[in-house]
Amino acid sequence: MENDPESRRIVTKVLALEGYETLEAPDGRSAIALSRQAHPDLIIMDLAMPELDGWEATRLIKANPETRSIPIIALTAFASARR
Repeated sequence: MENDPESRRIVTKVLALEGYETLEAPDGRSAIALSRQAHPDLIIMDLAMPELDGWEATRLIKANPETRSIPIIALTAFASARR
């Protein structure tokens, strides 16, 4: 999940207003542990999380037979300037 508290709050609020239950992980290692424990229907993964980035957390979740079927949507606040 998103590591920025304000961004995480917004995403969580929007999903809750639509009737979805959400769980939050502040970093990549926590996201992996939570995916194994709760086995959510969907993971929204920030790509730039502390401890372990979202790229590696996603790779590890997909490598685990117990969690590999969980769909993951990448979410990031990074923007790059194009010239």
